[in-house]
Amino acid sequence: MPAAIELTGEEVTIGRDEPADLVIPLPTISGNHCQLAQVDSDFYIMDLGSTNGTYLNGRQLTPAKPEMLALGDEVVFGDTHLGKFVLEETAE
Repeated sequence: MPAAIELTGEEVTIGRDEPADLVIPLPTISGNHCQLAQVDSDFYIMDLGSTNGTYLNGRQLTPAKPEMLALGDEVVFGDTHLGKFVLEETAE
């Protein structure tokens, strides 16, 4: 598993299998789990109807409803012990 994931491009689909743009091979992540999107300088996350859910700061997202991300936000894909990520800014 990568220690950090760099978000590049306007939309990134995350899932357990290809054709997801970002494949994270964990059993709690659905084949087509969620989507990250950049609009101007803002980032959004949207659950795509995943089996185990996508959580933003401990709150389960409603499928197909985009939520804005902020620096320091914690995103969990199904299981906090396996699929936990924190949004951080990196130096360019």
